[in-house]
Amino acid sequence: MKPFQEALEAYVSSGEPGDLPDFTPFIEGLEAHFAGWHSSLEQMPEELRHHLVEIEERVGQGYIDCLQGAQDLSNAPDPKLAEAFLRLHRQHTRNLYQFQEELWRQHGPTPLAGINQVFWAYESWMGGGSQEYYWHCIEAERKRVQYAVDTPGMEVELLSCAQSLLDALEQLLRLGGGPESEAQLDEVQRLAHCYAELLGPEISPNWLAHLELLLGSEAEAELHAFVWRKLSELHSLSQGVGALLLQVDSALLEEKGKELQALFQELTDALQDLLENPDTPLDDIREIDEDLSKARQDVLALLDAQGQLACPKCAATVEKGQKFCPACGFRMLGRVDDREHSDLSEAPASAVVNPNLAYLQAVSQNFVDGKLDRVAMEAEVERWRKLLAALPGDARLQSQLDLLSGAVDRLQAWMDIPALASLTHILEEMEQALREVAQAEAK
Repeated sequence: MKPFQEALEAYVSSGEPGDLPDFTPFIEGLEAHFAGWHSSLEQMPEELRHHLVEIEERVGQGYIDCLQGAQDLSNAPDPKLAEAFLRLHRQHTRNLYQFQEELWRQHGPTPLAGINQVFWAYESWMGGGSQEYYWHCIEAERKRVQYAVDTPGMEVELLSCAQSLLDALEQLLRLGGGPESEAQLDEVQRLAHCYAELLGPEISPNWLAHLELLLGSEAEAELHAFVWRKLSELHSLSQGVGALLLQVDSALLEEKGKELQALFQELTDALQDLLENPDTPLDDIREIDEDLSKARQDVLALLDAQGQLACPKCAATVEKGQKFCPACGFRMLGRVDDREHSDLSEAPASAVVNPNLAYLQAVSQNFVDGKLDRVAMEAEVERWRKLLAALPGDARLQSQLDLLSGAVDRLQAWMDIPALASLTHILEEMEQALREVAQAEAK
């Protein structure tokens, strides 16, 4: 889809009929993909699908709508219709990906949805299903792991395990069915468990909802790992507030800081108690989490009023010019109010950071912290696509614009594994590109 999409985006920008790509291969490919998806659905056990009926229907309708839209465009080219089609196709892709993730995350021998799909596709192939679909599943997961390997900032042990998993997947592509493949699948399973353990249990955008699911399951080990990861995070944030309390000279700020510190401890105690008694309702924990969020915002507001730079994650004070919070390691770009920004060039070239980027950082951190759901995060990514589309097509800025566009694509993929290290790298790339755009436009 990418070359076709790029060509169609060029047509939307130019409006020149000669830029309209050939729809025939795209339509044929989409029809084949739809047929393959529908065929795989029919082979899936019903118990895997019954709770995903709504999104399955959206995906099926998305295929139909995309096919119809492509046919309409090929018959009557129109830049406005092409732009609407691009939005439709992006939404369809998101729905399809969400369906696959939700379907496979909890059904298979590993904690990794993509690896589980590889195992199912192999069993399906051995039972007379599509060999091509099996190769497709391996390749899709191989690309995902390759992205993780290529992301700077990964810890050495985690990087080594990811590389081993990547090598094991590539070996699978070279094997046919039989004992050799089954032995290699066992190795992939082992490495997937190792990778997932090193990566840590995934904190979903709504961590309390994920905790509730774990409490209702039989996955005791996963529950304990998830809670202890949250406890580790709370400890780090509490240290940040502790560093803040050593520096404050405001009675009100000290009071609010101590309140925040007490809430960190209260949530820590509640989670530890939960491990001892998993039948405990989550109402109290949910209330503490809400109070903690409000208290953190109060502290940040007080620090802003005093002209002090504060970490939006842990509320520790940060010296001007420091790129990382000394308490929790959060990448500092700036803070903005919760508002929309309409122009990527509204910040002067001399500014520390474009306000849109600071806003993106705040939204992304809320997503990581579980204060923002995936739909809202995807809306922010889509807002950035619109901001980029509104920039003038200046040939001098093409490399910077290409870098920004690629970073937004990586941000879309980042939502599946929202690691702080990869977010930092993406934001740094965007920061540099935006600074160069602002400098060029100021001349």
